[in-house]
Amino acid sequence: MVAACTGSPEPLPDRDWLRGDCLPAKPGRIFGAPPQATPYFELRGQGDDLLVTNTSLGSGITPILYTGEAPARLAWEVRAELLHEGIDGGWGLEFAYRDGQAYRAMIYASGRFCVDRAHGDYPEFIHCVTRLPAIRTGEEENRLGLELDGPRVQIRVNGILALSFEDERIRTGKIALAVAGAGAAVIFREGELRDLDR
Repeated sequence: MVAACTGSPEPLPDRDWLRGDCLPAKPGRIFGAPPQATPYFELRGQGDDLLVTNTSLGSGITPILYTGEAPARLAWEVRAELLHEGIDGGWGLEFAYRDGQAYRAMIYASGRFCVDRAHGDYPEFIHCVTRLPAIRTGEEENRLGLELDGPRVQIRVNGILALSFEDERIRTGKIALAVAGAGAAVIFREGELRDLDR
C-alpha cells in the first residue's frame, strides 16, 4: 500500500489532482473533491463518495478527475453504483491517457463490457461483449479492477477476470474515472490505488 497524499489535494486548472509521485492510498479521500460543473457533467462529494451526473450533452464517455502521471505498474479497483441509467448508462476506468489517446474499461447497466482505445473521433474496440455474467445489471453496485504492468493489462469485474491482453502501444499516462450515457448518474463509493513497484 502506498502512502496517502498529505492533506486534501485540490484539483489544478488542468484537472490534475495528484502531484509528483503522490498516489492516494484510498481514492475515497480524493472523492471528496469540491463540486464541479461542466457542459457535460456535474460532480459533488457525498461524504467520502463522489456523485457524478452526466448532462444531456454528456452522451459519450466522459472522463472525470484525471490524475497526474501514473506509474507504469499499478493496481486500481473502484466500487461504484449506477443510480440512474439514463441513455445507455455505465461507468468505468480510463487509463494510459497521453496526447489525446487513452484506454477505457467500461461496464454498463445492460451488462455490456467494453474495452477500447480512444483516439481521434472513433474508438478502436479491443474487446466488447453484450452481456458479461460477472456484471450486476441495472442500477446495481459493481467493482471494477485494473492491473497494469507496462503493456500487460488485466481487468476484473467483481473479482472475476474479464479480460487479459497485451498492447505495446500502452505508455504511462494519466488515469481517470469515467461515466457514460446522457443523464446517467453514478456514485463512486470507494477504491484502492497501488503502485506495484513500492
